[in-house]
Amino acid sequence: MYSILLDYDGTLIRSDNTIDENDVILLKKIIENNNVCVVSSSSYNSLLKFKKKYDLNIDLVSTSSGVASINNRSITNLIPKIVINRLIDEFKDYIYTAFGEYNEKAYIYKFHDRIKLLYPKKKECFISDILDFDLPSFTLVIKKTYSMQFINKIETLELNYRVISSDRYREVITIFRDSVSKSDAYYLLKDEYINQKIIGVSDSYYDIDMISKCDIKVAMLNGDNKLKEICDYITEYDNDHGGAIKLLYDICHLK
Repeated sequence: MYSILLDYDGTLIRSDNTIDENDVILLKKIIENNNVCVVSSSSYNSLLKFKKKYDLNIDLVSTSSGVASINNRSITNLIPKIVINRLIDEFKDYIYTAFGEYNEKAYIYKFHDRIKLLYPKKKECFISDILDFDLPSFTLVIKKTYSMQFINKIETLELNYRVISSDRYREVITIFRDSVSKSDAYYLLKDEYINQKIIGVSDSYYDIDMISKCDIKVAMLNGDNKLKEICDYITEYDNDHGGAIKLLYDICHLK
């Protein structure tokens, strides 16, 4: 059983925004035993119409609308907890403290007396090394000598940031987001469908970051050459002839 990240334009659908009826049948067979997530810069409503038109039990991620619907759970403009936990793990030796809050819950990493005033007693404080809920923003105090390394990392994750304050030894940085990115689609699936290998399929150079994270990487025949260089498979057919669906059908051992 796989989780599948499937690009929309130039990958899943044909140039006329449709899918061949026979390929719809194959896609539904894939969906029976695998989790399929369609990822696109198209609006969420457009993706929802597509899902209903072909009666597909699929997850959706719209980067333009900033909305993801994963396993019937809706996520809007939040930083996935798996992303924050990985950042903390990578930079744990250089973080003085970190904190965030959402829905009357506060999370604190490496608790310091100095930040007590930020959290009224009515809020539930979750003081731990592991964050168990998504956040709209996250603030941390990090050693200044590692702050640029940290900023470079969050930029690769397509997150926004503000440097709140700075002195000789440390910087206070808040990270946040304006929308859901394609890279987040990977983390959302990884978090929701634990222990499943992820297959990523696309035609676009701009999806390289998303595809590079996947366990099995697939480029479309009509795809960008740079993308093809990092992929394990290239489809035999282009998007106008169901290339993505046919190859996924074979990879999932349904042939």
